[in-house]
Amino acid sequence: MLALAALVASDMVTLARAEVPARLSLTYEVWSSGFNSLGLEANLVRSATTYRVNLAVESKGVVGWLFPFKLMLRSSGVVEGTILKPWRFQSAAVEPGKTRRREILYGNNGILELKTDGRPDAEARKRVPDHLTRDSLDPASAIYSVIEFLARGRRCAGDFPVFDGKRRYDLRLEEMGRRTLGPSGYAMYSGAATLCRVAIDRRAGFPERGRKVNRFPSRVDVWLAAVGDGIPPLPVRIESRNDIGVHVGHLVGLRVDGAAHQVLR
Repeated sequence: MLALAALVASDMVTLARAEVPARLSLTYEVWSSGFNSLGLEANLVRSATTYRVNLAVESKGVVGWLFPFKLMLRSSGVVEGTILKPWRFQSAAVEPGKTRRREILYGNNGILELKTDGRPDAEARKRVPDHLTRDSLDPASAIYSVIEFLARGRRCAGDFPVFDGKRRYDLRLEEMGRRTLGPSGYAMYSGAATLCRVAIDRRAGFPERGRKVNRFPSRVDVWLAAVGDGIPPLPVRIESRNDIGVHVGHLVGLRVDGAAHQVLR
């Protein structure tokens, strides 16, 4: 698969252009080292001038029994031409007996306020200098920005600066060629897909030692495909690796403008 990166430019494929639907819901099941470990749901809503993103990740099965966990992300902002600019980002990480909440409020010149558990987080702002957060996106807005970017017929290429309230990193996109995804009992899509490699360049706020130093992946491989007429390329398979193991996510549900959508194969 990695040999596809050596294809000459004339063999690379520009993704088809399509408009992002006003309402788009994506459901994924994630498998980690053979276990169905996570469920992920993304709900994207936009108008001509505003957007809203809700993401929810929850542990499942044996993993959920041993390590119950839920992460919820919410973002809203404005659409200026082809650019998304966040207004407000909220996250909540829920574990037994503990909930950690973060909130970012944005102004015209960048981040206006950063809160953790309802209080201003001066320590986080020390770990990540202001100049690194300027013009950055929250994680939910970054995901939507990539979908919008590809929907306009762009190649999988470019950098997206991200700040999640704790860590600052860049998402660097690189197109790695095409392959055919075979039928699978885990996934609802099979067929041609473009591999988009997302390298994660750590900038600030990451642990430098301890057991979590390699918890954040260094890259994510995303297979993109046009799963239906008039629908932009969407992630149909997602792979990453960290100190825990290999994680593979499959698209298992899709709703467009409120209606369940049958994926083309």
